[in-house]
Amino acid sequence: MQRKKGSVLVALSGGIDSAVTAFLLKEQGLKVEGLCLELLDDTFLKAKEAQRESARRISAHLGIKVHFLNRQETFYSEVVSYFFSTYQKGLTPNPCIFCNPRIKFKEGLSLTRQLALDLFATGHYARIGEHQEFGIVLMKGADIKKDQSYFLHRLDPKWLRRILFPLGALEKARVKEIARSSGLGSIVLKESQEVCFIEGDYRMFIKRMGKEINCYSLFEKGPIILKRTGEVVGTHKGLFNYTVGQRRGLGIPWKEPYYVLRLDTAKNAVIIGTREEALRSSFLVSDVNWLVPSEEVIGRSVDVKIRSRHRPAPGIIEKTGSGEGVFRVEFQEPQPGVAPGQAAVFYLNDVVLGGGVICG
Repeated sequence: MQRKKGSVLVALSGGIDSAVTAFLLKEQGLKVEGLCLELLDDTFLKAKEAQRESARRISAHLGIKVHFLNRQETFYSEVVSYFFSTYQKGLTPNPCIFCNPRIKFKEGLSLTRQLALDLFATGHYARIGEHQEFGIVLMKGADIKKDQSYFLHRLDPKWLRRILFPLGALEKARVKEIARSSGLGSIVLKESQEVCFIEGDYRMFIKRMGKEINCYSLFEKGPIILKRTGEVVGTHKGLFNYTVGQRRGLGIPWKEPYYVLRLDTAKNAVIIGTREEALRSSFLVSDVNWLVPSEEVIGRSVDVKIRSRHRPAPGIIEKTGSGEGVFRVEFQEPQPGVAPGQAAVFYLNDVVLGGGVICG
């Protein structure tokens, strides 16, 4: 969908995707300015300085102005605290999903308005299009291997008219070619980590945070229990080390592979079982953000994605009696790894319909 506007604010992370985004928009003749959100605390001083310098190099190379905005405290309260507290509850968090609407796009669109610019753009691999039935919609990126629409499902649908995803129609290989030919390839940062505020193993980060607030119960060892017999077959190293669907790292020498089925916080136990026992035909989802009218989705056959690397599976979304805003998803074929705390995102072909948090 082509939208003719004269000015745009681009989120500059310092990496290749955001740099190429700014380059492409400037090549189209738009007035381009950059936004570098500074979210990390001084624990990541080296990374903060590298991001700042990369943003400056990109802005100088392209001849655009860049604005630096410190939202460290908001990031900690909205994202880092959520990440830690979710593990405390025996759930599996996904911080990027909440960071996008609560910080990146909220702050980006706010600054866009303050600067009297027309649009806000990011380097996400997703698209915005016009659908005959739903109007302006969020869509998958053309490069399925890089598609990031799963992480954007919590955006406010009213925002879509003011957002651009210039990389949405491109493959990653093409973006790298553009970076090389434009001279950006040598001045950008390396590809970012999956979780930006963690260096190395997330388990070490959880341990550090737990010690800072004297939450030692999080690290207590407990039984690993075989579901079908109730037998204790091992000892876990703290529930935060495990997630539903996990197979490796259980330390259970058995003839057949076992999977984590559930984290029982009341008993401080990891419940395991066979692959067949790990399959789920249905689950509950709450806190749903609808990008299209919900009445157009309830009872309709859609594709459901239950984690970022999951191949969407056909299913039907139904209302439940479990409370307002809680829905049941019924798969056509049972799926493994339905992890409470993770996001379930609903699609109709390439269109993102909405999504919520798996809660049971």
